[in-house]
Amino acid sequence: MSTKGREQSHTVQAVLPSKVSSGPVHYAQAVRAGHWLFVTGLLAQDFKKGIPKIATALGFASREASPAEREASMIFDHLEKILAAGGTSRDNIVRVDQYFTSVAAVAPYQGIRRKRLGTIAPASTSMVMEDLPLANASMQLDALAVIPTTDFQPRAVAPPDVVSVSGPSPSVAVGDFVFISGQLATADPGAKIRDGLAEDACVPPTAFWGGQPIQVETEYVLRRRIAPALERAGSSAKNVIKAQVYLTHIEDLHVFRQVWADYFDGALPATTIIVAPKRSIGIAAARVEINVIALRGDAVATRKEVIECDVAPAYAECPAAVKAGDLLFLSGLMANDDNGRVSDVEAIANQSLVHGGDKVGHRSAGEMLVRAA
Repeated sequence: MSTKGREQSHTVQAVLPSKVSSGPVHYAQAVRAGHWLFVTGLLAQDFKKGIPKIATALGFASREASPAEREASMIFDHLEKILAAGGTSRDNIVRVDQYFTSVAAVAPYQGIRRKRLGTIAPASTSMVMEDLPLANASMQLDALAVIPTTDFQPRAVAPPDVVSVSGPSPSVAVGDFVFISGQLATADPGAKIRDGLAEDACVPPTAFWGGQPIQVETEYVLRRRIAPALERAGSSAKNVIKAQVYLTHIEDLHVFRQVWADYFDGALPATTIIVAPKRSIGIAAARVEINVIALRGDAVATRKEVIECDVAPAYAECPAAVKAGDLLFLSGLMANDDNGRVSDVEAIANQSLVHGGDKVGHRSAGEMLVRAA
Protein backbone atom coordinates (compact mmCIF):
# COMPACT_ATOMS: atom_id res chain seq x y z
CA MET A 1 0.00 0.00 0.00
CA SER A 2 1.30 3.50 -0.80
CA THR A 3 2.09 6.07 1.92
CA LYS A 4 -0.97 8.01 0.81
CA GLY A 5 -3.12 4.89 1.21
CA ARG A 6 -1.81 4.24 4.71
CA GLU A 7 -2.53 7.82 5.73
CA GLN A 8 -6.06 7.58 4.38
CA SER A 9 -6.73 4.34 6.24
CA HIS A 10 -6.11 6.10 9.58
CA THR A 11 -8.06 9.28 8.84
CA VAL A 12 -11.19 9.77 10.97
CA GLN A 13 -13.77 12.23 9.66
CA ALA A 14 -17.12 13.33 11.10
CA VAL A 15 -19.91 13.20 8.51
CA LEU A 16 -22.78 15.70 8.72
CA PRO A 17 -22.14 16.77 12.33
CA SER A 18 -25.33 18.02 13.98
CA LYS A 19 -26.50 19.73 17.15
CA VAL A 20 -29.60 18.63 19.01
CA SER A 21 -31.76 21.70 19.61
CA SER A 22 -32.84 20.65 23.11
CA GLY A 23 -29.34 21.10 24.51
CA PRO A 24 -25.64 21.53 23.79
CA VAL A 25 -25.27 18.05 22.33
CA HIS A 26 -23.08 17.70 19.25
CA TYR A 27 -22.55 14.46 17.39
CA ALA A 28 -21.78 13.17 13.94
CA GLN A 29 -24.48 11.41 11.94
CA ALA A 30 -21.68 9.13 10.78
CA VAL A 31 -17.93 8.73 11.12
CA ARG A 32 -15.71 7.76 8.19
CA ALA A 33 -12.50 5.93 9.03
CA GLY A 34 -10.47 4.83 6.04
CA HIS A 35 -12.75 2.63 3.93
CA TRP A 36 -15.39 2.22 6.67
CA LEU A 37 -18.44 4.37 7.40
CA PHE A 38 -20.07 3.98 10.83
CA VAL A 39 -23.60 5.42 10.84
CA THR A 40 -25.04 6.72 14.10
CA GLY A 41 -28.35 5.28 15.29
CA LEU A 42 -30.95 6.96 13.06
CA LEU A 43 -34.43 8.09 14.02
CA ALA A 44 -37.04 9.79 11.83
CA GLN A 45 -36.17 13.15 13.39
CA ASP A 46 -35.29 16.60 12.12
CA PHE A 47 -32.99 17.56 15.05
CA LYS A 48 -35.32 20.47 15.88
CA LYS A 49 -38.80 19.22 16.78
CA GLY A 50 -38.18 15.50 17.10
CA ILE A 51 -40.35 13.07 15.13
CA PRO A 52 -42.53 15.10 12.73
CA LYS A 53 -46.27 14.54 12.88
CA ILE A 54 -46.33 13.31 9.30
CA ALA A 55 -44.51 10.20 10.49
CA THR A 56 -46.96 9.41 13.28
CA ALA A 57 -50.37 10.71 12.20
CA LEU A 58 -52.91 8.07 11.21
CA GLY A 59 -53.81 8.02 7.53
CA PHE A 60 -57.34 7.58 6.24
CA ALA A 61 -56.83 6.96 2.55
CA SER A 62 -56.89 3.24 1.79
CA ARG A 63 -53.65 3.34 -0.16
CA GLU A 64 -51.79 5.76 2.10
CA ALA A 65 -48.69 4.47 3.82
CA SER A 66 -49.08 3.60 7.49
CA PRO A 67 -47.32 5.72 10.15
CA ALA A 68 -44.69 3.00 10.62
CA GLU A 69 -44.04 2.89 6.88
CA ARG A 70 -43.66 6.68 6.74
CA GLU A 71 -41.34 6.60 9.74
CA ALA A 72 -39.20 3.90 8.13
CA SER A 73 -39.10 5.83 4.83
CA MET A 74 -37.82 8.93 6.63
CA ILE A 75 -35.09 6.90 8.31
CA PHE A 76 -33.95 5.50 4.97
CA ASP A 77 -34.07 9.01 3.46
CA HIS A 78 -31.68 10.10 6.22
CA LEU A 79 -29.52 7.02 5.66
CA GLU A 80 -29.13 7.61 1.92
CA LYS A 81 -28.18 11.25 2.53
CA ILE A 82 -25.56 10.23 5.09
CA LEU A 83 -24.15 7.48 2.88
CA ALA A 84 -23.76 9.91 -0.01
CA ALA A 85 -22.03 12.45 2.23
CA GLY A 86 -19.69 9.71 3.40
CA GLY A 87 -18.75 8.74 -0.14
CA THR A 88 -20.72 5.52 -0.51
CA SER A 89 -24.21 4.17 -1.24
CA ARG A 90 -26.83 1.73 0.03
CA ASP A 91 -25.32 -1.08 -2.08
CA ASN A 92 -22.27 -1.00 0.18
CA ILE A 93 -23.96 -1.50 3.56
CA VAL A 94 -22.57 -4.62 5.24
CA ARG A 95 -24.46 -4.59 8.53
CA VAL A 96 -27.62 -3.08 10.02
CA ASP A 97 -29.01 -3.23 13.55
CA GLN A 98 -32.66 -2.32 14.14
CA TYR A 99 -34.46 -1.52 17.39
CA PHE A 100 -38.24 -1.33 17.73
CA THR A 101 -40.59 -0.37 20.54
CA SER A 102 -43.30 -2.71 19.28
CA VAL A 103 -43.53 -5.92 17.28
CA ALA A 104 -46.19 -4.14 15.20
CA ALA A 105 -43.51 -1.82 13.75
CA VAL A 106 -41.29 -4.63 12.47
CA ALA A 107 -43.24 -5.79 9.39
CA PRO A 108 -43.86 -2.27 8.00
CA TYR A 109 -40.19 -1.45 8.49
CA GLN A 110 -39.06 -4.64 6.76
CA GLY A 111 -41.32 -3.89 3.80
CA ILE A 112 -39.66 -0.50 3.34
CA ARG A 113 -36.22 -2.00 3.91
CA ARG A 114 -36.74 -4.53 1.11
CA LYS A 115 -37.69 -1.72 -1.28
CA ARG A 116 -34.89 0.66 -0.30
CA LEU A 117 -31.77 -1.45 0.06
CA GLY A 118 -29.79 -2.35 -3.00
CA THR A 119 -28.25 -5.43 -4.50
CA ILE A 120 -26.45 -6.58 -1.32
CA ALA A 121 -28.79 -7.42 1.55
CA PRO A 122 -26.73 -6.54 4.64
CA ALA A 123 -26.25 -8.78 7.64
CA SER A 124 -29.04 -7.85 10.05
CA THR A 125 -30.10 -8.10 13.68
CA SER A 126 -33.38 -6.80 15.11
CA MET A 127 -34.59 -6.36 18.67
CA VAL A 128 -37.80 -5.14 20.32
CA MET A 129 -37.11 -2.97 23.34
CA GLU A 130 -39.09 -0.96 25.83
CA ASP A 131 -38.26 2.53 24.64
CA LEU A 132 -36.14 4.73 22.38
CA PRO A 133 -34.46 8.03 23.28
CA LEU A 134 -36.96 10.20 21.42
CA ALA A 135 -40.68 10.60 22.12
CA ASN A 136 -43.01 8.93 19.59
CA ALA A 137 -40.20 7.00 17.89
CA SER A 138 -41.03 3.38 17.16
CA MET A 139 -37.82 2.36 15.38
CA GLN A 140 -34.12 3.12 15.16
CA LEU A 141 -31.49 1.97 12.69
CA ASP A 142 -27.72 1.98 12.74
CA ALA A 143 -25.51 0.78 9.94
CA LEU A 144 -21.98 -0.05 8.88
CA ALA A 145 -20.99 0.55 5.26
CA VAL A 146 -17.79 0.53 3.24
CA ILE A 147 -16.36 2.95 0.75
CA PRO A 148 -15.56 0.42 -1.99
CA THR A 149 -12.43 0.03 -4.07
CA THR A 150 -11.64 -2.44 -6.82
CA ASP A 151 -10.55 -5.13 -4.34
CA PHE A 152 -12.76 -4.08 -1.41
CA GLN A 153 -16.43 -4.58 -2.31
CA PRO A 154 -19.25 -6.32 -0.42
CA ARG A 155 -20.55 -9.64 -1.68
CA ALA A 156 -23.43 -11.69 -0.37
CA VAL A 157 -22.72 -15.11 1.13
CA ALA A 158 -26.06 -16.86 1.45
CA PRO A 159 -25.83 -20.42 2.76
CA PRO A 160 -29.12 -22.23 2.07
CA ASP A 161 -29.03 -23.78 5.56
CA VAL A 162 -28.79 -20.44 7.39
CA VAL A 163 -32.26 -18.95 7.62
CA SER A 164 -33.84 -15.87 9.11
CA VAL A 165 -37.29 -15.37 10.60
CA SER A 166 -37.65 -12.22 8.46
CA GLY A 167 -36.68 -13.84 5.16
CA PRO A 168 -33.32 -14.42 3.48
CA SER A 169 -30.68 -12.49 5.40
CA PRO A 170 -27.32 -13.45 3.96
CA SER A 171 -23.92 -13.15 5.48
CA VAL A 172 -21.82 -10.47 3.83
CA ALA A 173 -18.09 -10.59 3.09
CA VAL A 174 -15.88 -7.62 2.25
CA GLY A 175 -12.12 -7.81 2.05
CA ASP A 176 -10.90 -10.06 4.87
CA PHE A 177 -14.06 -9.52 6.95
CA VAL A 178 -17.24 -11.59 7.24
CA PHE A 179 -20.49 -10.29 8.81
CA ILE A 180 -23.03 -12.88 9.98
CA SER A 181 -26.65 -11.91 10.60
CA GLY A 182 -28.24 -12.44 13.99
CA GLN A 183 -28.96 -16.15 14.27
CA LEU A 184 -31.77 -17.87 16.19
CA ALA A 185 -32.48 -21.54 16.75
CA THR A 186 -34.59 -21.78 13.59
CA ALA A 187 -35.35 -25.16 12.04
CA ASP A 188 -34.05 -26.47 8.74
CA PRO A 189 -36.71 -26.72 6.01
CA GLY A 190 -38.97 -29.69 6.78
CA ALA A 191 -37.50 -30.28 10.25
CA LYS A 192 -39.68 -30.59 13.33
CA ILE A 193 -40.53 -27.39 15.20
CA ARG A 194 -41.54 -26.74 18.78
CA ASP A 195 -42.80 -23.28 19.80
CA GLY A 196 -41.23 -21.83 16.67
CA LEU A 197 -37.78 -23.27 17.43
CA ALA A 198 -36.07 -26.27 15.91
CA GLU A 199 -36.98 -29.32 17.98
CA ASP A 200 -33.27 -30.19 18.13
CA ALA A 201 -32.72 -26.88 19.94
CA CYS A 202 -35.17 -27.78 22.71
CA VAL A 203 -34.82 -29.99 25.77
CA PRO A 204 -36.92 -33.15 25.34
CA PRO A 205 -40.14 -32.52 27.29
CA THR A 206 -40.01 -35.88 29.09
CA ALA A 207 -36.28 -35.84 29.95
CA PHE A 208 -35.09 -34.89 33.42
CA TRP A 209 -31.43 -34.81 32.36
CA GLY A 210 -31.69 -33.55 28.80
CA GLY A 211 -29.65 -30.41 29.41
CA GLN A 212 -30.73 -26.91 30.28
CA PRO A 213 -32.78 -24.95 27.73
CA ILE A 214 -30.17 -22.21 27.22
CA GLN A 215 -27.41 -24.81 26.88
CA VAL A 216 -29.18 -26.82 24.18
CA GLU A 217 -30.41 -23.73 22.32
CA THR A 218 -27.02 -21.97 22.37
CA GLU A 219 -25.16 -25.06 21.16
CA TYR A 220 -27.67 -25.40 18.31
CA VAL A 221 -27.26 -21.75 17.26
CA LEU A 222 -23.47 -22.00 17.33
CA ARG A 223 -23.10 -25.38 15.59
CA ARG A 224 -26.10 -25.41 13.25
CA ARG A 225 -26.42 -21.72 12.37
CA ILE A 226 -23.21 -19.75 13.01
CA ALA A 227 -20.74 -22.49 12.03
CA PRO A 228 -22.25 -23.21 8.55
CA ALA A 229 -22.43 -19.49 7.80
CA LEU A 230 -18.77 -19.05 8.73
CA GLU A 231 -17.71 -22.12 6.74
CA ARG A 232 -19.53 -20.95 3.64
CA ALA A 233 -17.69 -17.63 3.86
CA GLY A 234 -14.31 -19.34 4.27
CA SER A 235 -14.06 -18.76 8.00
CA SER A 236 -14.47 -20.65 11.28
CA ALA A 237 -15.01 -20.17 15.01
CA LYS A 238 -11.33 -19.45 15.69
CA ASN A 239 -11.51 -16.46 13.32
CA VAL A 240 -14.47 -14.75 15.03
CA ILE A 241 -13.33 -11.34 16.28
CA LYS A 242 -16.54 -9.82 17.67
CA ALA A 243 -19.86 -11.24 18.87
CA GLN A 244 -23.08 -9.59 20.02
CA VAL A 245 -25.29 -11.84 22.17
CA TYR A 246 -28.89 -11.17 23.19
CA LEU A 247 -30.22 -13.20 26.13
CA THR A 248 -33.89 -12.94 27.10
CA HIS A 249 -33.45 -14.53 30.55
CA ILE A 250 -30.86 -13.10 32.95
CA GLU A 251 -30.80 -16.40 34.84
CA ASP A 252 -29.31 -18.05 31.73
CA LEU A 253 -26.15 -15.97 31.88
CA HIS A 254 -23.93 -18.39 33.86
CA VAL A 255 -24.73 -21.46 31.77
CA PHE A 256 -24.47 -19.48 28.54
CA ARG A 257 -20.97 -18.33 29.48
CA GLN A 258 -19.88 -21.93 30.04
CA VAL A 259 -21.18 -23.01 26.63
CA TRP A 260 -19.60 -19.93 25.02
CA ALA A 261 -16.15 -20.60 26.48
CA ASP A 262 -16.28 -24.30 25.59
CA TYR A 263 -17.26 -23.62 21.98
CA PHE A 264 -14.42 -21.20 21.27
CA ASP A 265 -11.87 -23.30 23.16
CA GLY A 266 -9.53 -20.50 24.18
CA ALA A 267 -9.93 -18.38 21.02
CA LEU A 268 -12.80 -16.22 22.29
CA PRO A 269 -13.84 -13.08 20.42
CA ALA A 270 -14.56 -9.69 21.93
CA THR A 271 -18.06 -10.26 23.29
CA THR A 272 -20.97 -8.07 24.35
CA ILE A 273 -23.88 -9.76 26.14
CA ILE A 274 -27.14 -7.84 26.28
CA VAL A 275 -30.02 -8.90 28.50
CA ALA A 276 -32.97 -8.33 26.19
CA PRO A 277 -36.65 -8.16 27.17
CA LYS A 278 -38.53 -11.44 26.88
CA ARG A 279 -40.25 -11.99 23.52
CA SER A 280 -37.97 -9.42 21.90
CA ILE A 281 -35.79 -11.27 19.37
CA GLY A 282 -37.96 -12.62 16.58
CA ILE A 283 -39.31 -15.90 18.02
CA ALA A 284 -41.35 -15.64 21.20
CA ALA A 285 -39.82 -18.74 22.79
CA ALA A 286 -36.21 -17.91 21.82
CA ARG A 287 -33.74 -17.40 24.65
CA VAL A 288 -30.69 -16.31 22.63
CA GLU A 289 -29.71 -14.58 19.39
CA ILE A 290 -26.10 -14.16 18.24
CA ASN A 291 -24.42 -12.18 15.48
CA VAL A 292 -20.70 -12.24 14.75
CA ILE A 293 -17.95 -10.56 12.76
CA ALA A 294 -15.08 -12.79 11.64
CA LEU A 295 -12.01 -12.87 9.45
CA ARG A 296 -11.68 -15.13 6.46
CA GLY A 297 -9.47 -18.12 7.10
CA ASP A 298 -7.18 -17.18 4.21
CA ALA A 299 -6.75 -13.57 5.32
CA VAL A 300 -3.12 -12.53 4.96
CA ALA A 301 -3.06 -8.78 5.52
CA THR A 302 -5.43 -8.85 8.50
CA ARG A 303 -4.77 -10.88 11.64
CA LYS A 304 -6.73 -11.49 14.82
CA GLU A 305 -4.82 -10.00 17.75
CA VAL A 306 -6.08 -10.31 21.34
CA ILE A 307 -5.35 -7.11 23.26
CA GLU A 308 -3.96 -7.53 26.75
CA CYS A 309 -4.43 -4.61 29.13
CA ASP A 310 -5.17 -3.86 32.78
CA VAL A 311 -8.92 -3.44 32.21
CA ALA A 312 -10.93 -6.29 33.69
CA PRO A 313 -13.42 -7.57 31.10
CA ALA A 314 -17.04 -7.89 32.14
CA TYR A 315 -16.74 -11.68 31.73
CA ALA A 316 -13.44 -13.25 32.77
CA GLU A 317 -13.38 -15.72 29.87
CA CYS A 318 -13.55 -12.98 27.21
CA PRO A 319 -10.72 -10.70 26.10
CA ALA A 320 -11.03 -6.99 26.78
CA ALA A 321 -10.57 -6.29 23.07
CA VAL A 322 -9.56 -7.85 19.76
CA LYS A 323 -7.73 -5.98 17.02
CA ALA A 324 -8.10 -6.86 13.34
CA GLY A 325 -6.33 -4.66 10.84
CA ASP A 326 -7.33 -1.06 11.43
CA LEU A 327 -10.34 -2.01 13.56
CA LEU A 328 -10.44 -2.51 17.33
CA PHE A 329 -13.39 -4.46 18.76
CA LEU A 330 -14.12 -4.05 22.47
CA SER A 331 -15.97 -6.50 24.67
CA GLY A 332 -18.88 -5.10 26.63
CA LEU A 333 -17.60 -2.96 29.50
CA MET A 334 -19.08 -2.71 32.98
CA ALA A 335 -17.99 -1.12 36.26
CA ASN A 336 -16.31 -4.27 37.55
CA ASP A 337 -12.85 -5.16 38.81
CA ASP A 338 -10.92 -8.46 38.79
CA ASN A 339 -13.06 -9.79 41.64
CA GLY A 340 -16.31 -8.91 39.95
CA ARG A 341 -17.08 -6.17 42.47
CA VAL A 342 -18.14 -2.65 41.63
CA SER A 343 -16.73 -1.14 44.80
CA ASP A 344 -16.81 2.52 43.77
CA VAL A 345 -20.34 2.18 42.46
CA GLU A 346 -21.42 0.39 45.64
CA ALA A 347 -20.03 3.24 47.71
CA ILE A 348 -22.03 5.77 45.70
CA ALA A 349 -25.16 3.62 45.72
CA ASN A 350 -25.15 3.51 49.54
CA GLN A 351 -25.35 7.28 49.73
CA SER A 352 -28.08 9.76 48.89
CA LEU A 353 -27.17 11.06 45.45
CA VAL A 354 -27.10 14.85 45.29
CA HIS A 355 -27.07 16.85 42.08
CA GLY A 356 -27.35 20.63 41.96
CA GLY A 357 -28.43 20.72 45.58
CA ASP A 358 -31.36 18.38 44.98
CA LYS A 359 -31.54 14.96 46.58
CA VAL A 360 -32.26 12.39 43.88
CA GLY A 361 -32.59 9.32 46.06
CA HIS A 362 -30.96 5.94 46.67
CA ARG A 363 -30.13 3.29 44.08
CA SER A 364 -28.91 -0.22 44.65
CA ALA A 365 -25.55 -1.42 43.38
CA GLY A 366 -27.45 -3.87 41.20
CA GLU A 367 -29.39 -1.09 39.55
CA MET A 368 -26.25 0.95 39.06
CA LEU A 369 -24.56 -2.04 37.44
CA VAL A 370 -27.47 -2.57 35.06
CA ARG A 371 -27.43 1.09 34.09
CA ALA A 372 -23.68 1.00 33.56
CA ALA A 373 -24.04 -2.07 31.33
